[in-house]
Amino acid sequence: MKLYRKNFEWSARADMDRVYNRCRKGLVENLKFLKRLYDDLHYYMYYRKRVGGGRFEIIGVGKAYDDTIYIYGVGRFPQEFEGFRVNYVEVEEVEALERFHSHLELVPEDVIKEALREPEEEQKQARLSEFE
Repeated sequence: MKLYRKNFEWSARADMDRVYNRCRKGLVENLKFLKRLYDDLHYYMYYRKRVGGGRFEIIGVGKAYDDTIYIYGVGRFPQEFEGFRVNYVEVEEVEALERFHSHLELVPEDVIKEALREPEEEQKQARLSEFE
């Protein structure tokens, strides 16, 4: 599964037959995890640029079936995240990431929105649904 931004919108690719049909909740949880990784990397890169300079660009993040974590981009990145070893693949553009993972299907937009919804929205929706 891969999570990345294209044209300022979130996109994701996954082995939908294997992942989605077995467990939508698991797919959503994995996308949440990848979004957290992506956000933490942006913070890390911002800090590194200010301290050491250099070129940093994150194109996307991924998680393999065996829980191997991948970072796609340019720069030096952490080698560990929340107890997972992180592998790095140098990619300079979204199109290269998409070509590299063209065998994976696009994750439906509603699943991405569910996974990346802000916690405040979830709490607000929970409160509203109590009165329905």
